[in-house]
Amino acid sequence: MMSNLEELFHEATEFLSKTRNMVELEQVKARYLGKDGKLTSLLKNLKTLDVRERPLMGERINLTKKQLEEAIVSRRAFIQEKEMLSRLAEESLDVT
Repeated sequence: MMSNLEELFHEATEFLSKTRNMVELEQVKARYLGKDGKLTSLLKNLKTLDVRERPLMGERINLTKKQLEEAIVSRRAFIQEKEMLSRLAEESLDVT
């Protein structure tokens, strides 16, 4: 399950790096953190693990979730800045 978690995080960050707008960003967020998201389903499946493994896996899943949330926030800021600069460039006035 550990390697799956690492692969899942790598996959998610790969998709995040390719997002170009807020709609795509929200789709990636839903795919991994949404109600039926991949990380969410891992958390739901903790009950199938041995009682001794649950705390460690729960901690690792939550850490991965936090890292992914931070990556999403960072990408959102990047996209918003890019969109703002694009609007400013369109709205700029040539006073010559």
